[in-house]
Amino acid sequence: WLSGVNQNPETSLQDFVQACPMIVGMAMEALTLILAVKTSQSPMKAETFETVGFALVGTSIILASLLSFVYFGGYPVSLTLQPCTLLAVAFPLLLVRSLQASFSEATGAARSNWRCLLAATILNLCGAASLGAFDNDCTGMSCITEFLPWESSPCRWVTAEPRGSTCPLPEWFNHAALMHIFCTLACFPSVFGLCGLLDCGWEPEEKAQPAAVSARDKEDEHALPKSDSKSDSLRKRAVLKVQPDEVTVACGGANEVDIALLKEDALR
Repeated sequence: WLSGVNQNPETSLQDFVQACPMIVGMAMEALTLILAVKTSQSPMKAETFETVGFALVGTSIILASLLSFVYFGGYPVSLTLQPCTLLAVAFPLLLVRSLQASFSEATGAARSNWRCLLAATILNLCGAASLGAFDNDCTGMSCITEFLPWESSPCRWVTAEPRGSTCPLPEWFNHAALMHIFCTLACFPSVFGLCGLLDCGWEPEEKAQPAAVSARDKEDEHALPKSDSKSDSLRKRAVLKVQPDEVTVACGGANEVDIALLKEDALR
């Protein structure tokens, strides 16, 4: 945006090479934020984290290849900007997570630091909203919002007479600067909150996993003989003590069948 390459009538290869890392970078930023939201709710194993890291690198390479295909295939340049819309998914997810943690965390220090992240997310959302609000009018020949049903296609910057006259901002002030002002301000509470979470030793809570029942346990359960209510009552009142070579059963009024069942349970 700063260089104004998007306002050239034709997007040269040099312009595309210049813009491609920015587009891929914004998409990877969004995916990383979504991953951060997920891992803030449940911890990730080290080996899984490495796998995800390689997956992100692979995704960036694939995305750059797709952008090249769109450019060299002669498709609308606005298509190459669509990966940037992932931030419109990532920031609201982070907003909801920060808002939830700001009130649900157990310690006051954790809640305070999450509120710093909440403030940073709100600033980032304001930046993204400012970019989107002026995108169709100010970006240039192509724009991110061109394919939204309520926006103009081609972009209003192109259809205006003279071109670019729909942008309410002065020529010397690029509309993307608004986004970067908000995002720069967001850096301060974001870093403060993240460092605070590290200092207070915050970790995502592990969700309790139900105990797994092995196939052997299921077989043993089905193999147990059924007994009447009297035997069940005696079994509950029995005190079992298993020794290497013997089973001692203490209960009152048990018949031989009950004793055999209790011995079998003790051995199991």
